[in-house]
Amino acid sequence: MPARSQSRSYNPIQTEPDLDTLSTDSADSLREQVRRVHQRLDEVQKEVLKSRGDVRKSSKGGSPFTLEIQAKPLPATFRLPTLEPYDGSDDSTEHIIAFHAQMALYDTSDALMCRAFPTTLRGPARILYSRLKPVFIPSFDLLAKEFELNFLASAHPKPTTTSLLGMAQGSDEPLSQFVGRFTSQV
Repeated sequence: MPARSQSRSYNPIQTEPDLDTLSTDSADSLREQVRRVHQRLDEVQKEVLKSRGDVRKSSKGGSPFTLEIQAKPLPATFRLPTLEPYDGSDDSTEHIIAFHAQMALYDTSDALMCRAFPTTLRGPARILYSRLKPVFIPSFDLLAKEFELNFLASAHPKPTTTSLLGMAQGSDEPLSQFVGRFTSQV
């Protein structure tokens, strides 16, 4: 007698149930699954952050942050800010202000600010961060000052009152063009 071919195979992809026909037990089960997925995502995010720190430590000898900052745990609900990565070509002060605004949605403790800031860097800015002395940074204010000093050439200087008062409309320059030029300086 020939062996029957088994046409059944395990298919891990299942169709989604119609949400209108879900029982309370099924809905509770789905909520629990979603909760577990979120919990796992949080764990993975923590592992990624930890591995980034481990790579940095192994590549240059240690974290630039003081032990107090390194020891403070990240809040379980923390999400990295969604911010355009800073590479050093633009105004570092603008990046720091944008970072502050994003972090205002969470806890703005020095530890959290310091540990989240490097994730917003790339290129020359990340290289600068990797060259900071180990156990050197005790606060976010000092970290921000280091960046502002190192990327001072990329900063957009604010015009002085004297320079603004010294601007004059050209004899053949339309008023709208002068106002536009003046406004661009402010």
